[in-house]
Amino acid sequence: MFVTRSTRLLKRKMGLFRREERIHRETSGMRGVLALYAHLVCGQPKRLAINAKGIKQRLFVRLGTSDAEAYREVFLNNEYEFPTAFDPRNIVDVGANCGMTSIFYANRYPGARIWALEPETSNYQALVHNTRGYANVIPMRAALWKTDGQVETFSKWPRLSGWDKWGFRVREGVGCPALTLTTLMQQVGIETVDILKIDVEAGEKEIFDTCDWMSKVKLLAIELHDRDTPGCSEAVDSAALQHQKVQRGAMAFYTMSHSQRA
Repeated sequence: MFVTRSTRLLKRKMGLFRREERIHRETSGMRGVLALYAHLVCGQPKRLAINAKGIKQRLFVRLGTSDAEAYREVFLNNEYEFPTAFDPRNIVDVGANCGMTSIFYANRYPGARIWALEPETSNYQALVHNTRGYANVIPMRAALWKTDGQVETFSKWPRLSGWDKWGFRVREGVGCPALTLTTLMQQVGIETVDILKIDVEAGEKEIFDTCDWMSKVKLLAIELHDRDTPGCSEAVDSAALQHQKVQRGAMAFYTMSHSQRA
């Protein structure tokens, strides 16, 4: 049994490495591939700089992690590209991870303020590093939750937590500030959220089961995780009855009509 688990884990790690290698080859050529192999062999370099088209500052991805996958989803696959009939001014990025979506929005909407919430410590440090050149991005080590208080972070795949930086989840506990969207809006002094992006690894069910603030959100961009926790889509759908839903794979966009915004 132990040998079987170890073999499966090794195969999983090899598969993740090959996927990361392909992304670096596509985005940075041999420079990226060599950096990845050097990191595998001797642990250095820790990060790789990427000059993305249309992005004013260099991005940094942590080698040997899911950062490259996050980069591909946001900047190569354009998963968060969605037309708006308004000029976004207040954006909240929940589950900001290493900052890819915050950077996307900062370049797409340079006049907007972006509050980027990330509860896991190493991801928060990467978020701060990646967004330091953007005055309109405000990193916050915090989690959006159903109540104000504290939560703890944990990895869904503990034996892969080094690579799986985008797989951290939260639950009742201590270690990280947690707040509702209503509390966050009061703290930062805004009355509406133009774009609310959420990617919290099935935590959306907990958040939206007790949601009373969706009427103040013009556009919700959320990755739904029914494959991990059944009922995620149902919870969000029930809270967003005033919004129109557009589904794109695991991503869902909920938009408020013009008459409701007015």
